[in-house]
Amino acid sequence: MLEEWNETGRELPGGTLPVLFEQQVKRTPDAGAVAFEGVELSYREVNERANRLARVLVGQGAGPERFVAVALSRSAELVVALLAVLKTGAAYVPIDPDYPADRIAYIVADADPMAVITVGTAASSCRPEPPGSSWTTPPPSRPLTHRHPATLPTPSGLRL
Repeated sequence: MLEEWNETGRELPGGTLPVLFEQQVKRTPDAGAVAFEGVELSYREVNERANRLARVLVGQGAGPERFVAVALSRSAELVVALLAVLKTGAAYVPIDPDYPADRIAYIVADADPMAVITVGTAASSCRPEPPGSSWTTPPPSRPLTHRHPATLPTPSGLRL
């Protein structure tokens, strides 16, 4: 019975999440992709917004082997931001904006992201380094593969 119920093996599509998302956009561009608290975005809208943000991030140096911190509450914008980071080839560092300021500062200092995506009060805890620091050094251009990290998890039990 255990083997029969657990017989869930199947072929999985190849490719990275950004590639799979682009394929979905082509299949169903106007279908609902994200709905959160009255905000609804189609696959096309999510993709267009993520592409715009990804271009900005790449211009700031985001790419494979780099980290981008994302300090946003659950929202449609969070989905757009995460997809944008993945489209650049960078890995995202999730930060809960409700964390205490010293914890956010510790995570940012420890992960050393090249950029931080945030709004509101969390922004002061995620202040980037001054110009000329390592945050503004662009990475070498490399192709994105499934072997590049997508996220840098932070331990939820971390105590400062």
